Amino acid sequence: MNDLFFKKWISTYPEAMRREFHRDGIINDKIFSQEKPRILFVAKEPNSKDGNFDKHLGADLRKIWGELCLKKPFDYNVARWTRIISDGADGGHSISWPDVAQTMRRVAIINLKKMAGSGSENREEVCLYSFRDKHFIKEQIDGIRPDVIFACGKDGFVFRMLWRIINDEVCFCPEKETSFKAVIHGKIVPIFSTYHPSLRLKRQKDEAAEMMKEIRKSLLGT
Repeated sequence: MNDLFFKKWISTYPEAMRREFHRDGIINDKIFSQEKPRILFVAKEPNSKDGNFDKHLGADLRKIWGELCLKKPFDYNVARWTRIISDGADGGHSISWPDVAQTMRRVAIINLKKMAGSGSENREEVCLYSFRDKHFIKEQIDGIRPDVIFACGKDGFVFRMLWRIINDEVCFCPEKETSFKAVIHGKIVPIFSTYHPSLRLKRQKDEAAEMMKEIRKSLLGT
């Protein structure tokens, strides 16, 4: 999304809050446009307040992910899952940090809440921000034109929020649903509820990799 779009969005916030707004989205336009499928990861909020990443408060996350290698589990798992989905990589494969940085440039990542959080989210706050900004979020997703969307968080919170935002006035998400399809920029796009990329436990990482392998099969129709 261009700067004009974000300027309009940021202008809807009180001036004192604007410095904490994080731009996000397609990390590298040229690379992303050539990807098949074009993957969008959706998370709750940035973690750049009251912690180790305070220096990135209000930063453009597209530049952070595209130019720096923070060596966080989030980046590593996004890269692994992207390679499983797009390249058919084995679920147990490992990646060097330079390759993680390169793979991150192949995807788009957005947060529902653009204001900085501290890593332990206030769910009610994320919900309120998401509804406040739902029209901007819909426009941002539409502009990204993804082929598949991953709602990050095994608790299903982001998945349910996306259901409400994308379906606009349809407020009920059936219990136990883990995927749905939506029309985005005139195309039917599958949306899956997945683990959050910040997970660290080997068991969870193995389960997440298996989930991605199954999603790849469904996308390929096999």
